[in-house]
Amino acid sequence: MRIGELSRHTGLSTASIRFYEQQGLLPPPVRLANNYRLYGLEALKRLQFIAQCRALDMSLDEVRSLLAHEAAPGDHAAHEVIDEHLAHVRERLAALQSLESRLLALRASCCAGPTDACGVVQAIGDMGLEAAATHRGAVHRGA
Repeated sequence: MRIGELSRHTGLSTASIRFYEQQGLLPPPVRLANNYRLYGLEALKRLQFIAQCRALDMSLDEVRSLLAHEAAPGDHAAHEVIDEHLAHVRERLAALQSLESRLLALRASCCAGPTDACGVVQAIGDMGLEAAATHRGAVHRGA
């Protein structure tokens, strides 16, 4: 099947398919005489696996690690990848819970009156760059 068909079957854009190919997650396809890419069932299965991993918010490095261990079913490295990802998800959940608490405290500090009497805008401004730095620091490692 050509890249457009593969895109329709996987729900991935043709640009994403090319990107995964460039990243080495998808083996290079056969090229036809007109230079069109020709993909088989294995490419479809591989892309569905990649898409599922990405839906689980796994980084490309994590996907790459899982694919590398696909051929070694007895290897425990796949468990390690999942355990590390789970630890990262838990860190992010804790950061989001902290963010929720801060936002709830801000909201509670304000009455239902006009914003100039509320103080929320001032309180957010007083937080300075600390909140922005904390938020930016919570990026998924291994993009």
